[in-house]
Amino acid sequence: MAVQAWLPSPVTLLVPLLVLAGVFEAIFALHVGVERIGRYLQAAYEAHSDKGPRWEHTAEAFGRAATDPAGKLDALFAVAFVSATLLNLVPVILLTAGPGQADPGVFVELALYGGLHLVFIVRVVRARRFASRQRAQELSLFERLGRPD
Repeated sequence: MAVQAWLPSPVTLLVPLLVLAGVFEAIFALHVGVERIGRYLQAAYEAHSDKGPRWEHTAEAFGRAATDPAGKLDALFAVAFVSATLLNLVPVILLTAGPGQADPGVFVELALYGGLHLVFIVRVVRARRFASRQRAQELSLFERLGRPD
């Protein structure tokens, strides 16, 4: 909103979209890295010993057994990012397709800016899908890599 108040132009609405995308990519990279370290610890240390804390096995079991919504958190904040992206699209629509905007180029602008927002939403959905499969895939990979040939 501050960007739009300062420079009222549809192109300035890409600034918040870039910020959303940058923050999402940082959160996604952190999530993937933490999960990867967890699967490595699980495959390399916890699979070969019944002694020790077994943190990763316990965390995985907790995630499956949790009935409380707090146990089923969205680690990527996908709903928040998609909601913020859709909210950021509202001023784009108002500026490009609002009253008094009869120029045909306006619809090209709307399609361009709307398309960029859609690309980001697709990225969030694909990242969430990857994150949902990552644990099983990488645990299997680390178990294969850890076996002596």
